[in-house]
Amino acid sequence: MKRNKENQNKSLKKRKKRWRRSSRNKQKKKAKESEKQNSANSEMQKTIEKLKQKNSQLEEKVVTLDKSIADMKQKHSKELKEAADKLKEQKEGSLKHAQLKIVRMKKQIQAVKLENDYLKVEAQEMQKEFLASLHKISSTALKKLMDGYKDLEEKYKKELKERRLLYNQLQDLKGNIRVNLRVRPLLPEDGQTENCIECIDDKEVKIYDKEAKKSYKFEFDSVFGTDSTQAQVFEDVKPLATSILDGYNVCIFAYGQTGSGKTFTMEGPPNNRGVNYNTLDEVFFMIKERKGEYNYEVEVAVMEIYNENLHDLLTKDKTKLEIMLSNKVTIPGLTRIKVNSSDDVRKVLSQGYENRATGNNNINAHSSRSHCIVSVFVEGVNLYTQQKLSGKLHLIDLAGSERLKRTDVKGDRLKEAQNINKSLSALGDVISSLSSKKSHIPYRNSKLTSLLQDSLGGNSKMLMFVNVSPTVESCPETLCSLGFAQRARTVELGKAQKNIVSQGTTTTASSSNSNN
Repeated sequence: MKRNKENQNKSLKKRKKRWRRSSRNKQKKKAKESEKQNSANSEMQKTIEKLKQKNSQLEEKVVTLDKSIADMKQKHSKELKEAADKLKEQKEGSLKHAQLKIVRMKKQIQAVKLENDYLKVEAQEMQKEFLASLHKISSTALKKLMDGYKDLEEKYKKELKERRLLYNQLQDLKGNIRVNLRVRPLLPEDGQTENCIECIDDKEVKIYDKEAKKSYKFEFDSVFGTDSTQAQVFEDVKPLATSILDGYNVCIFAYGQTGSGKTFTMEGPPNNRGVNYNTLDEVFFMIKERKGEYNYEVEVAVMEIYNENLHDLLTKDKTKLEIMLSNKVTIPGLTRIKVNSSDDVRKVLSQGYENRATGNNNINAHSSRSHCIVSVFVEGVNLYTQQKLSGKLHLIDLAGSERLKRTDVKGDRLKEAQNINKSLSALGDVISSLSSKKSHIPYRNSKLTSLLQDSLGGNSKMLMFVNVSPTVESCPETLCSLGFAQRARTVELGKAQKNIVSQGTTTTASSSNSNN
């Protein structure tokens, strides 16, 4: 029992001891926490003091800035007022200056007006004096003046006549049949091909035949290469317009295979006109130049020869025509439209070309199947001598001259090609007969040669364009065309004669060859 009590006491002591130790620890911990809290409060107090100090400094800066802004506002307001006052003064000064300038200008205008009135009066007085002086000129002096003018006019007319005569003599010296060569450029549709023609100069060409492995040279009156222009080609034609107005017959035609550039040379596109349009433009230009010396009347007809039939292209139904051969070539029923200007000509030609026969073959997608003839008839009267002159011009775009083997045509196209070749062959026969100076010339063998009888028969000036393609594939046809052209160059028709109309009768020099 005693022992239990002792144990209880010991246990109680231990608990007290632990309690005291725990109490001391708590006090120490509390003291530490209190110390920490005091330290934190002290730091916070210091921070607050610093913030108060900084806030005070910022407030001082704000006050300073407010003062600076107020000073700047005051300064700028003053400067703006001064600038506005200065601008106002300048404006007022400029306005006054402008007003003064206007006043001065008004005074100057008034002065000029007064001077103008004075000059007008002075001019009127001078005019009166001049008229008075003019009236004082004697009638003898005026007569001398008029006589001098008439003398100059006579000399001018004489010189003009001599110039015209010399010009026609020059044309005669060149030969009645002249042959010009024109080589068309290579076209995209020709494909990858070689050029078989070389233009040596403006008179001579060389052609290389790849199959025969030979080269040939040909000479012409003029050679126009692939880069030649319509204007350059026409320069060689232009003088013939003068011959028509002087009473001569003129024939210009284009010969060559299909696609060689005949229609381009003779007709040309609307933006690059050819021989037909340019020649007629020149005719009307010359008529204008001779106004007061001659009166002219011009008529135009458009025909085609298709399958050896002659058709009028200026009628809706393309009337079939016949050729009458006597002393001269006449075509009864042919439509001849009177034209007074180049514009009239364009309308007539446009109407005729629309009716021309065209078709397709293996050589050219727009191959011409007919000979197209534009005929121009000119009647002129000399107002001083009353002499009447009659001139005629044929402008001919021949159908393609290619051989039948190359065209690969059948049926109607074969018949057309045969008739074209017959017509061109007949032209070749006439050329050969004239070249050989035979007594019998076969004009009647085709419609084409019948129509051209008075052009080929020694009373005309002729110009032939031989058109060729430069491609190697066209070389055989090109050689044929050049051979035909060379024969034509040898023809001597004799000197062309004027058609002088007297009392309704036309007198011309007859050909030395018989006309059959």
